[in-house]
Amino acid sequence: MDALAREFIDEQITIPHQDMLPGALRGAYKRVKELSSKTDFLMTPTATYTRGHLIAWAAEFQIFCLIRDGIWPYDCEWVPYAKPTGNYLRIDTGAAFVTVSQLLDLRDGPRFAVHRFNAGLGNYPLLHFDTFAREAEENDRKHLVIGHGYQDLNFIVIGAPKPKSKKWIDRTDNLLLRIASEYPLVADTGEPSPDASAVPEEGVDITIDIELTEHLKKRMRDSNG
Repeated sequence: MDALAREFIDEQITIPHQDMLPGALRGAYKRVKELSSKTDFLMTPTATYTRGHLIAWAAEFQIFCLIRDGIWPYDCEWVPYAKPTGNYLRIDTGAAFVTVSQLLDLRDGPRFAVHRFNAGLGNYPLLHFDTFAREAEENDRKHLVIGHGYQDLNFIVIGAPKPKSKKWIDRTDNLLLRIASEYPLVADTGEPSPDASAVPEEGVDITIDIELTEHLKKRMRDSNG
């Protein structure tokens, strides 16, 4: 385990805020399943294999709502992909840009994408042997990824991807397996923790069903031109 990278992850997204992700993403996966079961064209064999797009969009939107509604104390924006195929959610924690990615396996980092590659160059200082100082200086923000997967929600991790590699410098354990009572409600940074009442209960959806459905429909329209 790379202590420097793990400390950085927990500083940028504190334990109490990490513990909000299981409830948020369970809601995302559940809504996609419900929407798919009620929409004719999403029940075709082709759509079944591409349902991952809906899950990825829903997961981003649920996390966006945590920020928009003041539950997560970060900034975010929708940023265009390098190719004009849509937008992705970029979270700004102050020292890192965080993106959200659906993964096949929690042990592997996200697949190549231009925006992740560029952002990942800033992670060189998290490695013990920094031989790419100039590239790191040109990227003042480091890059973290909230990874989740896959057709079913089997894991959630937050990791620092290695530059130019589909591997992690380090990552959290599977957040779905974390027992909240084992972790303090006050972050080690000394900053006040979020109101405990704002933390979604396990298995309880964030109540944005209609809004999420409309968001998914818009993303489908945008992706199809």
